[in-house]
Amino acid sequence: MNYVAHYDRLIERARGRVLEGYKERHHVLPRCMGGGDEPENIVSLTAEEHYVAHQLLVKMHPTVSALVSAAFLMSKRASRNKAYGWLRRRHAEARRGKAHSPETRAKLSALLFGNKRTLGHKASPETRVKISLAQRGRTHSLKTRAKMSAAAMGNKRALGRKVTEETRAKLRARKYSPEARRNISESLIGRVFSSETRARMSAAKLGYKPTKAQLEALARQRNGPRSLEHRAKIAQAHLGMRYSDETKAKLSAIARVRIYSPETRAKMSVSKRLRDAEKRAMVL
Repeated sequence: MNYVAHYDRLIERARGRVLEGYKERHHVLPRCMGGGDEPENIVSLTAEEHYVAHQLLVKMHPTVSALVSAAFLMSKRASRNKAYGWLRRRHAEARRGKAHSPETRAKLSALLFGNKRTLGHKASPETRVKISLAQRGRTHSLKTRAKMSAAAMGNKRALGRKVTEETRAKLRARKYSPEARRNISESLIGRVFSSETRARMSAAKLGYKPTKAQLEALARQRNGPRSLEHRAKIAQAHLGMRYSDETKAKLSAIARVRIYSPETRAKMSVSKRLRDAEKRAMVL
């Protein structure tokens, strides 16, 4: 029997359709043989097809122990593909919408507490590239976004968390490649936040006071010389920018009650002179 031809036909049939209901992800070239998580290397199969696909892979590559182990684990659930598919669908239906009790959650938490298997683990550059390629161009549906938002709502795990000075130094020293900067910039162009999101961001910043080090860094950034490219980006970002009447009223109210110290006034004066000098240089 030509196992390769059967496997190829199974994969080609999976590529040209959209499955409804229960389905399983399958790597066309198995990861144990160098396959990655790229979209072109993943197809959706029914449970029965998935079972058959792994049997064909073992027939095609009998010396690859990882493929044999995967097929063996699948066969432990059922001896035939129809029985395997039935069991997988029943298991998925039984798990759907199931919530663990507080006792069970506490037990799971206690089991995972102190798990150091992945602590300090760093992915290799090759693995990072594969992960990046697999995520590139991926978009979540509105339904998935709503689920993710609901799952993250009320998450207090990082609330009050203090970042160490060592971590801050690493973040400050982090350098993005020109390509990464361009990707970040392009992803933010034209982004519009909803009124609800703006209200949350405003409430989160209410009462926030930057540290002395942050203020000094901002002052250095403002007073330092800006390249032509930097100035062009700032001009492009502010092009067509309009504040709402509510925002204008808030800014006006803040400006009326704000009192600057003599030191701050002197800094503002120096900054203004530098900006005026930059404008004159651009005209010339």
